[in-house]
Amino acid sequence: MRGQRQGPGRRRAGYARPGLALALLLAVHAGLGATALEYRVKAAYLYNFFLFVDWPQQAFEHNGDRFELCVLGRDPFGESLAPVTRKTAQERPIQLRRLREGGDPGGCHLLFIGGSEAGRLSRILSRLRDAHVLTVGEMPGFASQGGMVGFTVEGGKVRLEVNLDSARRAGLHISSKLLEVAVEVYRR
Repeated sequence: MRGQRQGPGRRRAGYARPGLALALLLAVHAGLGATALEYRVKAAYLYNFFLFVDWPQQAFEHNGDRFELCVLGRDPFGESLAPVTRKTAQERPIQLRRLREGGDPGGCHLLFIGGSEAGRLSRILSRLRDAHVLTVGEMPGFASQGGMVGFTVEGGKVRLEVNLDSARRAGLHISSKLLEVAVEVYRR
């Protein structure tokens, strides 16, 4: 079911965090013909999701004070995620965990679901439906199928689709600053 459409934000200045502004600048102004650049931009977005999404406190019961960034399936990022793991977000260090097919996403705060998992997507999302895990993917229709944040590439630029209902059901709060840059927001 398609929700209300919310176009890209008109206010570009005044972002609370310069990292999101940098990612947006790269997404808007860079022609993303090179796959490496595309995944560096996506990695910058992943980092910014940690800044612009709030998790409930119980999401940190199993792994203390750190964020777990997990990649399920084939990892298209290569070394693009390395800079993310050297940073902190909301005063928490970020740890990268790569999961093989069928790997347990328990303890993950952000789960990037690789394209290799397309055949299992509905099962994965169903399993995580009420978990405090921000699900991110780049498969066509990811957000409309129940994923929380879907990457799309339009005109060589990385864009976002957000499923606000899925995020709320998981107890996550997505900042309006992040919603402003989404080309599509699904909500009731």
